[in-house]
Amino acid sequence: MRHDTMKAFPLRFDFTPEVWCGARARLHSSREDAFQQLLGDALRISMPGFVATFSTAGRDGSIDAFIEASVPLPRLFGDVSSPIIVECKDNDDRSDDVVENVSSAWRKLAERLERKAADKWPDLYQPWITARGYIYATSATLPHKKARDDLRNKIHGFFDRLRISNLCGIEQVRVVDWTDLRHFYDTCPGLADRWLGVETGP
Repeated sequence: MRHDTMKAFPLRFDFTPEVWCGARARLHSSREDAFQQLLGDALRISMPGFVATFSTAGRDGSIDAFIEASVPLPRLFGDVSSPIIVECKDNDDRSDDVVENVSSAWRKLAERLERKAADKWPDLYQPWITARGYIYATSATLPHKKARDDLRNKIHGFFDRLRISNLCGIEQVRVVDWTDLRHFYDTCPGLADRWLGVETGP
């Protein structure tokens, strides 16, 4: 758990240099890259040796992180079966229609994945064949449970259709937003210091 002398992760993922002043944060100039690598760091801390992460540029088969084997998951991710593909989406939640922004990003991703599935997951997309679980992580704060449930149902329905056509084996889907993630990050030793900077006290 987070100690009182450590910084807490902010209520929103704004990625401003005034807040995100740790050594790891300074390596990234874009929100998208920072969000993906932050989650990757947290996964590696919580499941050392079982997580592979990739850079935002030159994505490896549209996979942001891959949990390779059966390993106890952090409570946040429930009982999703491994292997697990983790998708990180940076969605701006400052607009009036956060739900549509998040949904639109998923629709674009689904179109790309459907094309790759039709091509039998070529080259770097091969892990999609063996994956059994899918975690969709958004940097936005979803405004209510219905938005979360609707998004999960859309994603689950998409993979259900692929599975029925024998194009993938993903059976379980989990959606997490920034509110979920920030509490998870607060439990990861050393993560706040690396990303938010070392707390110097009052």
